[in-house]
Amino acid sequence: IISPDHIIHDPAGDFVGPEGYRQFHGMFNAAFSNINFAIEDQLAEGDLVVTRWLNTAKHDKGELMGVPHAGTETVSTGITVARIADGKIVEEWNNWDMMGLLQQIGAMPANREKYGWAEASQVSGDPGDPMINKVIAIRSVEAVWNQKQISAIDDTTSVDVTVNNPNSTTCPKNFDQFKQSALGFITNMPDINVKIDALIAEGDKVAYLYTTSGIFLPTGNPVSYVGAQIVRMADGKIAESWWSYDSLAMMNTMRAPEVWPLDGI
Repeated sequence: IISPDHIIHDPAGDFVGPEGYRQFHGMFNAAFSNINFAIEDQLAEGDLVVTRWLNTAKHDKGELMGVPHAGTETVSTGITVARIADGKIVEEWNNWDMMGLLQQIGAMPANREKYGWAEASQVSGDPGDPMINKVIAIRSVEAVWNQKQISAIDDTTSVDVTVNNPNSTTCPKNFDQFKQSALGFITNMPDINVKIDALIAEGDKVAYLYTTSGIFLPTGNPVSYVGAQIVRMADGKIAESWWSYDSLAMMNTMRAPEVWPLDGI
């Protein structure tokens, strides 16, 4: 199922070919037991397949990134986009909560109580047409993030929306919480730009890969990170969304550089 030319793009780096694929998965197989991936959602268009997943495992076999195993039960979320050619996977873009995993095994201070997806929303409505749904998703990105029109959330998002962002300390977010979060993000990064790198639609869902960039005002640091999002439409508005992005890269580029104390020189 893996092409000889396969490449996987992951927060841990790029891994090339079947051997790179084995190396990537080998890191986790050597450290964890009881590894299980549950497919929560899947959609496809053309040669691209989007899979939203939930992983559970137990860190009881070996070290991961220098952290010894302690038998910790872990939960991780992610969205993977795969490109298929000639019946094999030739390229994958992995977006998952690496920071959450590192927090759970004790490599980083924990800042959350939950690391999984929230319960599915019960909001329903007209699923719409996939092409029209794409337009709504694009407008949401362009108007809210690139044109900084917070009011556009009212036009593109249901007041009953459920926003799944496991990277956040509040998950899920409701309409008001999401709006406040977006405003805070734009305030701290007023030149934020979100570039859609791929767009996939099927049924009532739209998924896209994106790259976010800008200057984080509190530190003056340039910020750039990649991610993926899936949105579900109902009656012409976003009724539910799932976010997955490289929060570790985001935080590392946002934070101020370490300053050596005078007595430490």
